[in-house]
Amino acid sequence: MSSFLKGKLPFAAKSKLVDDFVDFCCTDLRPFDIVSGKGFSRVAQGLINIGARYGAVDADSVIPHRQTICDRAKDHAKKEKARLCEQMNKALESGIGITTDMWTDSHNMRSYTALTCHFVTEDWSLTSRVISTLEFDSTIRKTATNIHEQISKELLEVGISADKRSKLVFVSDQGPNIKAALKNSNGFHAQPT
Repeated sequence: MSSFLKGKLPFAAKSKLVDDFVDFCCTDLRPFDIVSGKGFSRVAQGLINIGARYGAVDADSVIPHRQTICDRAKDHAKKEKARLCEQMNKALESGIGITTDMWTDSHNMRSYTALTCHFVTEDWSLTSRVISTLEFDSTIRKTATNIHEQISKELLEVGISADKRSKLVFVSDQGPNIKAALKNSNGFHAQPT
């Protein structure tokens, strides 16, 4: 019965699908490994399930508009940030480690800062979550003060105000501007690696 329900795709149909994937990647200038991702597989399975349940439908009537996807992604991000905020504030009792790094995309000449928090949950699970990866304002210099302001702003976004920062320990590289931005006098405890 299960083999009947999970139909087997004939070779010719699968070969045609491979051609469609090649055309998709070349037409839309997408990397070939786009078809290897779990997210893509979930979307493909969702489309197959729709076809199985409702029969042949026009793809354009099923595929959402890019703005709909963008709006939904923003909603998801907002909910996830609220969840992270709640988790981090609970974890503050024990302390939170934060790793930070800056790098420059040499092709576009844009600099980025990443903040990742590491903490133990109430059920003793080690958790690591990206707080943010954001572009550093290209109109200002990467001084300790400017980096400190950017990090402070991001911490405020997840509910960690200056008075709670004594429970944070930062780990960073040996960049002098990062080390200076994370000095104790700025309200952070830094541990360079």
